[in-house]
Amino acid sequence: MFYLFTKGLCMPLRLLFLNTREQCGADVAVHLMLAKDFARDAVQVFIISNSEATDAAEMRVRLSAMPHVTSVFMPLGKPAGNSKGKLGKMRAYWPSAVSLMKAVAFVRKHRIQIIHATDRPRDASYASLLGYMSGAKTVVHVHSPPSDFTRPTLWGLRNAKGIIAISDYIRNELIEQGLDA
Repeated sequence: MFYLFTKGLCMPLRLLFLNTREQCGADVAVHLMLAKDFARDAVQVFIISNSEATDAAEMRVRLSAMPHVTSVFMPLGKPAGNSKGKLGKMRAYWPSAVSLMKAVAFVRKHRIQIIHATDRPRDASYASLLGYMSGAKTVVHVHSPPSDFTRPTLWGLRNAKGIIAISDYIRNELIEQGLDA
């Protein structure tokens, strides 16, 4: 069990799952499974999800089935994969930059302690930046080989307080990239 002890009071850990993705994939499915199954007296779950995701309506339905989860949708950017050039990528990511201040306020208001994200480019970098600005600790779970990572993803990993690799292979690859074992 994880608890926060403050002035003699025992409070559940406050955990935020950050999903900037454009579609619900395996990584978001893991977040939803964990959010559903955490002991409610041990972990208070929050989710910030992308209102611009292609399946945002489906995600709202899934989250409404978990009344113990506090969720909010913010414009966190459109897929940048089809964007051409730096200007196109900047246009795709601009909403997430604007929403960052709202996300910081959300994290502070709810006294969130841990921000959990995936190795997706926006997730890892946005989570680490959000953690830095809000004072929360950032944890990134890694599915992909680091050779596939963009510079923002590597920056997010280097600035996270913790990294969870899904296998020894991924762990060893992360260490080869210079990340702390």
